[in-house]
Amino acid sequence: MDYEVSIADNGNYIIIKYYVPMTTEVALKSSSELMDLSEQHNIKRFLFDMRESANVQSITANYNFANKEVQTFEFPRNSLSAFLVRPNDNSHDFITTVFLNAGYAVEKFTSEKKAVNWLTAELKTK
Repeated sequence: MDYEVSIADNGNYIIIKYYVPMTTEVALKSSSELMDLSEQHNIKRFLFDMRESANVQSITANYNFANKEVQTFEFPRNSLSAFLVRPNDNSHDFITTVFLNAGYAVEKFTSEKKAVNWLTAELKTK
């Protein structure tokens, strides 16, 4: 299994946990399941758990993914995405920046608790 997609116990966000190195192929493979769940439950908050999934793509491939491929499965621009990575894993830095530049709300974390707090902070104030 390359990844798992599930809804958090509180129902506020979708968890995507990857078990293989991150590539466009892996991301696209998981996208239909991710987007189906998002649309069925009207959830636009995502925790991408990549602690076991270093990004092994080239800079060009990362740029193309964030600016072209992601549009093929209509990832919502009004979403919040937390990228959870291992401490000292800088392999996701460039793709995070590219997503930000493409207009997506993305933040990188090494603490799951901080990632979840960021994803749900606005919900706690309502």
